[in-house]
Amino acid sequence: MIKKQRIIFPVIILLVAVLAAGCSENKTIKPQAGAIIYGDLVPEQAGTNASAKSGGLQITVTGDGKGISQAILAIAELHCTNETGDASISSEGLSTTVDFSTPVAINNGQFSFNLARDANEKILVEGNFTSPTEATAVVTISATVTVAPAEADYEGTFSCDYGTMSWSGIAQ
Repeated sequence: MIKKQRIIFPVIILLVAVLAAGCSENKTIKPQAGAIIYGDLVPEQAGTNASAKSGGLQITVTGDGKGISQAILAIAELHCTNETGDASISSEGLSTTVDFSTPVAINNGQFSFNLARDANEKILVEGNFTSPTEATAVVTISATVTVAPAEADYEGTFSCDYGTMSWSGIAQ
């Protein structure tokens, strides 16, 4: 009986080691080179004083699959109210196209970039690839707005926190 245990124990140890090595293998997803990935934006977490109804995001993967060369964003129906509630702004939406002069790096399937059009806004996109032709992200939107219309009761600057939107895109 002792001989059997001496043989079985090393075999079990070897099996466990092989299984553990298989589980620790790096399974980083590599995006498909040149893929154009599009998906809808869906409100996820409401902002403190602003909202965005819906939108879409498209990203283009570089020819070598190591970066993102372009991003196109469109968001519909933006609304923001200042902290005291005596001023608000609304917009049918915004759209922006950014051609990155230096592609945004894709590291271990993950990416992050800001699509802000100026220093007064933040449109942060943080995501990852879930397959070579699919990606997900969270888009965080905020802006600082100055209101000074000719016939307004309010004049001043306030911040708009539009919250976050989730995105799931697939190659077109």
